[in-house]
Amino acid sequence: IIGTVLARHLGLPCLSRPNFVIVSCNVHEGIAMLDRVMGFHVHPAFRHVPLTISHTVRTACAALIELGGPDLTSDATEFMKTSLRLRSDADVVGLYGTHSEKTREVTRNYDAKGTVRDSAGRNEKELWLCGHFAAKAYQPLIADLEADATGSVGDAPKYMLWMTKSAVQPLGNADEWARLLKANKTVRKWADDGKPESVLRPGRVSTVDGSPEDYRSFMTKIQ
Repeated sequence: IIGTVLARHLGLPCLSRPNFVIVSCNVHEGIAMLDRVMGFHVHPAFRHVPLTISHTVRTACAALIELGGPDLTSDATEFMKTSLRLRSDADVVGLYGTHSEKTREVTRNYDAKGTVRDSAGRNEKELWLCGHFAAKAYQPLIADLEADATGSVGDAPKYMLWMTKSAVQPLGNADEWARLLKANKTVRKWADDGKPESVLRPGRVSTVDGSPEDYRSFMTKIQ
């Protein structure tokens, strides 16, 4: 949101189409319920609650001002009113940290048929859709694309899946496996119960009969 209104403030042509919208997709069943009932993420009454969209936007605007940038508070607030769409369908969100049946279905289809290409049409390394986050935005995007498929090509809207979860799973210098083994029973059970579902990322974590070699090959060493 801040990037969009800043680009428009600076007169940049990107993200400036009048019908441009951002579709924000919930991943937690409790927050999704609050959004369905009262628009929790953008309701003025909750603008001081951390991690809501309204609080995050207002905080980012204040930080930008402090750094000497423009005051985008009014523009960002107006954008949230007119160009932000919240998705909170219970059958898509499911439970936090795992697939719903709808996200599982589109993920299996992507695993079987999906490809990743760069701007020149060259194939790139496949990405995977996790049930925690990515798939819960991918499913609504596919649903919207299918709903718009009946329109003419010239009028077809352009879609982009914008995920903050990187394709790189960073591996630092700390021994995360040793720390996991020392964690309490609840945390270890949470880790053990998370079963891999994507054929593009078949690694596993098990504190019962596993080892770090079960998943570290999918991670990227960073300094």
